[in-house]
Formats: sequence, C-alpha cells, structure tokens
Amino acid sequence: MKKKFMTIIYLSILIFIIVGLVFYFSSPIKLVPPIFINGAVITEKGTVIENVISSSAGQPMFLKVKKEGGILSGSEIKIIYHTNDAPCLKDIIYIKAGEKVEIHGIVIADDTVSTCGSNDYYIKPYFK
Repeated sequence: MKKKFMTIIYLSILIFIIVGLVFYFSSPIKLVPPIFINGAVITEKGTVIENVISSSAGQPMFLKVKKEGGILSGSEIKIIYHTNDAPCLKDIIYIKAGEKVEIHGIVIADDTVSTCGSNDYYIKPYFK
C-alpha cells in the first residue's frame, strides 16, 4: 500500500513538472491592438529607439519610437521620414537613439506614421 501511494506521488510530481515545462517553453500569445487608425493625422511624442538609415535603393528610412502618453504608452511606432522618391524631411538623419521627439504625420498602418505628403508634417525634438 505504501509503495502504491509513493508511486502515485512520484507520478503526480512528474506530471506537474512536465506541465510546468510545457507552459514555460511555449510561446506567449500576444494580442496587440492597433495603435492608430489608418488615414488619421496625428501628433505624438516619444523617445527614439533607433534611426534606421537604409543604404539600399527603394527602402524607406524611418525612426523607431517608443510612444509616450495615451492608452498605449510604451508601444513602439515606426515613423517614415524618407521614401524611395525623395526625403520628406531634412536633417532627421542626425537624430539618435534616446532623443525625445514630437511627430506630426499621417497614419499609414496601425503602428506606422508617415511624415511624407504634406509640408505641415514634421519631426522635431522636444524637452520635458
């Protein structure tokens, strides 16, 4: 009887460990709601994570920015400032990671803003 009881305990512990490992190594499900609505003209503030400067033709140049304020504060957004055709804004290439910026542009995807298409759009540094 004691042997049977110990076997059940060992099997329970083994099953518990296996289930724990499965949950530990399984990829988490990430439900990310859209940050913006396509076509909306927005103004946002954030901290530059990276300035992606493409050296290949046909690739846009953009900033990766950590959004500040609002419901989805901390979300990463992409700010396009140079397309295949021509630069939309000048001197943005010198913005570095860690700098705080204010962006005014048009939403072209749920997490992407373009500063191309209007002279009213901008990316400028700001200080708290």
